[in-house]
Amino acid sequence: MEATLTDNLNKIKNLVLDNNDFTILSHMDPDGDAVGGVCALAHGLKKIGKNVRPVLSGSLPINFYYLPLPVFEEKIPDTTDIFFVLDCAALDRTGYMQEVLKREKAQIINIDHHIQLNDFGHINVVDPSLTSTSEIIFHLLDFLSIDVDKNMANCLLTGIYFDTGSFMHSNTTKDSLEIAAQLVSKGANIKQIAENNFRRKNVSALKLWGRVLSRIKNDREKGIVSSIITKKDLEECGANESDIEGVVNLINSIPDARAALLLREDKDEIRGSLRSENGGLDVRKVANLFGGGGHVRASGFRIKGKLRETENGWEIIEE
Repeated sequence: MEATLTDNLNKIKNLVLDNNDFTILSHMDPDGDAVGGVCALAHGLKKIGKNVRPVLSGSLPINFYYLPLPVFEEKIPDTTDIFFVLDCAALDRTGYMQEVLKREKAQIINIDHHIQLNDFGHINVVDPSLTSTSEIIFHLLDFLSIDVDKNMANCLLTGIYFDTGSFMHSNTTKDSLEIAAQLVSKGANIKQIAENNFRRKNVSALKLWGRVLSRIKNDREKGIVSSIITKKDLEECGANESDIEGVVNLINSIPDARAALLLREDKDEIRGSLRSENGGLDVRKVANLFGGGGHVRASGFRIKGKLRETENGWEIIEE
């Protein structure tokens, strides 16, 4: 770990030791890394006697119900001015930017592994070379001399497992595997994590995935594989947000594909998920064109509009 990151972790340590009340935020529509990192940090800070308020923006996907979840707040409490912001490339991704910025004494601790356009925190621990924000939280807990217990281990391993695609993505490193081994030795249940994140799918999810697969378009010239999900698909399949997770990785498994794109309708906007692997496109650059972000191999974006089927395929139209 670089000296600058070590210095910033020490700054966080001093801030934690000198204060008692903390709020933890992450991005809207939380994924495995966001949920795992928030839960692990919440358990860790509570273990050393701190008052911690984790706030969730959006509903918690049901496939994370197996975790030892803290009590999530529905809004930012008035009692804290110190904010941990996890796994967010930008503060507005929390859904609470205005509430945070209006606090005159607000101190923001930005912890992330995404490449950021600007460091929005008063303290920034940002390392794109690490697999996940949960991996950074692992190091932070060590800096705070907090012994990782079974609950924290399950949360942290969930985050690392999720963002490495069950250790199959190219971002998997020797260090991340060694950390995973330590977490298993602390009591993390790798079988339970694997089943809930990628292996176990209910009937509604399989029906939805069937529709996604039936619509695959393979542009061999550009090396792009794509598909779509409509609001009607979710309704007719009886599916929810958590049932979508993982399908974009599946369509990215087509040989010779440089990248995969999944578009889905969500209220009055379209959400795009992009994936690639070694030798593929830098999908983060594509997501940035639409105001999104993420990683070189996994990114996303949102744009206003809805999907419409035409003779030439699906297109996005503005409402």
